[in-house]
Amino acid sequence: MHHISVLALEGCEGGCVTGAIDLLNAANTVWRQQAGKTARPLFEWSLVTPDGGPVSTATGFQLSADASLAEIDRPDAMLIGSIHFYDAGQLLAAAHDAAPILRPLTAIRDAGCLLAASCTATVLLAEAGLLDGRRATTSWWIQEAFAYRYPRVRLVAEDMVVEDQGVVTGGASTAYMSVMLNLIRRFAGDELALFCAKVLLVDTNRHSQAPYSYLESGIRVRDPLVTRAQAWMQTHLREAFTFEQLAGILAVSPRTLIRRFRQTTGYNPAEYLTRLRIDEAKRLLERTNLPLEAVAERVGYRDPSSLRRIFRRTTHLSPSEFRKRFSIADDPGII
Repeated sequence: MHHISVLALEGCEGGCVTGAIDLLNAANTVWRQQAGKTARPLFEWSLVTPDGGPVSTATGFQLSADASLAEIDRPDAMLIGSIHFYDAGQLLAAAHDAAPILRPLTAIRDAGCLLAASCTATVLLAEAGLLDGRRATTSWWIQEAFAYRYPRVRLVAEDMVVEDQGVVTGGASTAYMSVMLNLIRRFAGDELALFCAKVLLVDTNRHSQAPYSYLESGIRVRDPLVTRAQAWMQTHLREAFTFEQLAGILAVSPRTLIRRFRQTTGYNPAEYLTRLRIDEAKRLLERTNLPLEAVAERVGYRDPSSLRRIFRRTTHLSPSEFRKRFSIADDPGII
């Protein structure tokens, strides 16, 4: 029997913590249906808190612990539950404050325990140094702040789930389900994991966060030059311009603009402009029934085929596929 621990911190996302355990319970139920009711369960679990005491979820529900971090006895895997933050700056500060209580995770990992986390909990692993030198993903809306704060992590932000050297990371919020299916697959096989996904209606082909992501709003840009450049690009999306022209408008050299832009955002100005244009194209595809030619013109592409190519490269979906999946437009006049 495989023992999986779920670590819950104060202010955790209750759905992630209890939902992870629900997935393990579902795996046991499916297994018994296949192997017989007398079959031994494949999984057992424990709810762990830093000191063994109860914690409250972000919505006020209280969770009772089975053990403290110091008391758990060599679990096969541990999922760190995500914590409730939607501001990157506050999240990073909270992770820094939580670092001392997460120190036992290093010894737990060194003892052979597989560590797993998704969404905001990936920041906790990074703050503890457990992602240094590893490939990892995180929630799309904190990827720029994450990359800036943790440069030693090999961030693969588009991926929904990444496993590297005994650590599994997942993307935003409900990606914990994909992370748990990864653990079920590892310990119980592909067939059982797939059947659990079907029973629970989890899309196993959801490999990328790219269709869901927009440029992060949580990071605070403190460079006034970059702020001015961002504002100018946002209001001139339709126009063709060079970055030499933009640098001239801002009264700096192109080299200075590129250097300070990359230092602040993680992108060079051309990459950032492409993200802005694709984000606006997403918004138009979601909220209007404009034809692709009109969408392309509004975001600065004279040729719809160019938008189609760059859109697919960025989101892993064609514009028509994206519109089918995310459209909320009933009226072509909605903007």
